[in-house]
Amino acid sequence: MQKINLSKNKKKFQNLINNPIKQIDKIQIKNKLERNFWDDWSEKFYNDNSDNLASFYESYCYGINERYFVSLLDNISGKTVLEVGCGIGLFSIYCAGKKASVTGTDISMQALNISKKGSRVKNVDKLTTFAQMSAEELGFKSNTFDVIVGHGVLHHFEPHTAAREFERVLKPGGVAIFKEPFGESRSFLFLRGLMPIECRESPGGSIITTKEIKIFKEIFKKIKIRRSAYLFERLGRIQKLDKYRMLLSKWDYLLSSVFPYVSKISGKIIIVLKK
Repeated sequence: MQKINLSKNKKKFQNLINNPIKQIDKIQIKNKLERNFWDDWSEKFYNDNSDNLASFYESYCYGINERYFVSLLDNISGKTVLEVGCGIGLFSIYCAGKKASVTGTDISMQALNISKKGSRVKNVDKLTTFAQMSAEELGFKSNTFDVIVGHGVLHHFEPHTAAREFERVLKPGGVAIFKEPFGESRSFLFLRGLMPIECRESPGGSIITTKEIKIFKEIFKKIKIRRSAYLFERLGRIQKLDKYRMLLSKWDYLLSSVFPYVSKISGKIIIVLKK
């Protein structure tokens, strides 16, 4: 198992609530750092999985909370879908499999190249288009998409700019669906930093807080939120426990049901926005 620098890890977790470069006047700096980070990550991912890319897309499993997230995408056949921060295209490919016309955007060209390969592997390349761009500056006409989807990406964007762009490119009555990390306890993040699990956050990321959610409430007509704890499932990042991730996810779900406050301390949040 890789040795974790716990001192560095603690500092990373403490910075997750208020990332100093996730501000309007620093978007260009943030995006350059993000692009370099995700280009490197994507290159390593492809080197590790190029021989079994097809099986990776086939075997990617959704925990109990992921299943609720994808259930929100059940009725998208024939609709236009935008995935922001699509990365290696997991959810773009999923939506295309539901017969939606999908555009995936990401800041990393390396990640987009993998998305294109994945769409061909899954035989949905005719329903998918991938383009390099920032979510804070979407190169689309207003009122273009029925649905916007993002998985673990909203917390990388400057919220004021991104919220206005999402509202602009959505059609009237359109929805935006996101699943994000959520937490507002610095002391709890400090304790998480003591665990021998690496903090994998990129340079521009920070956990979604109530303050950022309020920004989206001001711009969108309706907002729905569902929270779940993210304590046990995170242990699945330890190599020996990875095969138990589905079970760990169920423990988090049960913990959230019995002690709802835990989800507010550190958890996952699903946000549905309606224009």
